[in-house]
Amino acid sequence: MRTFINLSLCACLLVLGACATSQHQVMNSQMVSFKPKGYEKEGQFYKRRFFSKKGLMEVVKGNAKAEAYARKSKKAFNWATGLVSGGILSTVSGSIMMGDSDNLSTNQSKVGAVLYGLGAILTISASVQAYNSAVHEIDAVNAYNDDVMRALKLSWQNPNDEDLIQQGLSYGQSN
Repeated sequence: MRTFINLSLCACLLVLGACATSQHQVMNSQMVSFKPKGYEKEGQFYKRRFFSKKGLMEVVKGNAKAEAYARKSKKAFNWATGLVSGGILSTVSGSIMMGDSDNLSTNQSKVGAVLYGLGAILTISASVQAYNSAVHEIDAVNAYNDDVMRALKLSWQNPNDEDLIQQGLSYGQSN
């Protein structure tokens, strides 16, 4: 029963990370927008890969601050992947070792309990790193978009957003 619960919890952690998406459509511009399976910039789609941040690195290329955030995101993602793998392996091994023993006071059961606890700690640590990876991914896109907005505002004759909205103009468009 414990093994089933452990495997269910691990599966839930993996599934929950893949369930959050957005369907917001951003106009074709120099700004980067998030898509369910990647990023879009200037009408070009950059695919988000599961074990790689290559799409993120490509979409923010040329912006030093955004590239630094993208590297942090990649590093945190790599840590999360390693920690969750070790956590699952440790939890399953500990459950098997505790389940094989009839007497919970044996050395095998004690080692199993330690492995089980270590697996839980590693899995929780992995969720923190996965969260950090997602935050740095958003930071990379925001840093890139901030610089695009800064460049666009410098090129406008009237940098007041409210005036542009009243005139019916949106970012990157003109009469």
